[in-house]
Amino acid sequence: MRIIAWRGGDSHNEDLLLMGDAFPRVAQEFDCEVLWHFIGYNPYWLLQGFPAETVTVHQWVGNTISYLRFMAKLRPSFLAVPLADTRFNRAKSNIAVLEAAWMGAVPIAPAWLEGCALDGVLTYTSKADFETRLREAAGMGEDERLDRLERLRKDIKQKYDLDLVNLVRALALKRLLNGKRVDTWTHPNVSPQLNQALMQEEAPQ
Repeated sequence: MRIIAWRGGDSHNEDLLLMGDAFPRVAQEFDCEVLWHFIGYNPYWLLQGFPAETVTVHQWVGNTISYLRFMAKLRPSFLAVPLADTRFNRAKSNIAVLEAAWMGAVPIAPAWLEGCALDGVLTYTSKADFETRLREAAGMGEDERLDRLERLRKDIKQKYDLDLVNLVRALALKRLLNGKRVDTWTHPNVSPQLNQALMQEEAPQ
C-alpha cells in the first residue's frame, strides 16, 4: 500500500490553499490504493474531498527526535511538499528533501527551490505540474520508487558529504575574511561557478 505524507504547520495555509486541491482529486482517482497522512496540521477544508478511510491526521509530535522516530515508523512512500512560488518560500532550505530521503520516501518538491532538484526527486514547476507529479507518485510501481530513492540518496551523499561541505565552508569563510563576496552557500557539485570562485582561494591546511 502506497503512503503519501505531508508534514507541516498552519504556516503552510497559503501553500495548501493555493496548491492543495490536487490532493483530493488524486485521492478520489486512486481511491483505496493510496493512504494519505497529514502530520502536524489538520487542513479540514481540504480533507472533506478524500475517500473515507484513506486519510489520517496526526498531531505534531513535539520535538525533532520524536518527529523523526514517528516518520521512521510511518515510512511513507512519498513526501509531498506543495509550496507556492513566493519570495518567502524561495528563501527556504531543502530540508524536506533530505528528511524524505532519510525516512525512505521519494519527495515531490519544487524544482525552483535551491537544492531540491536532486536525482530521483519528483520535481514540479507549477500548480498543474504538482498535480501531475502527485498523480505519478500515486500510481508508481515499487521498483521505480526504490530506484528513485536509491538515486536520491546517492546524489545527497555525493553533494552533502561533510568533508566536502566543510571544505567549501572554510573556503567561503576565507573569502569573507578577505573582503570578497560569496553569493551562495551551495555545495560545489551543485554550483560549479561557486566552486571555481572558491577554489581560487588557497585551501585551508
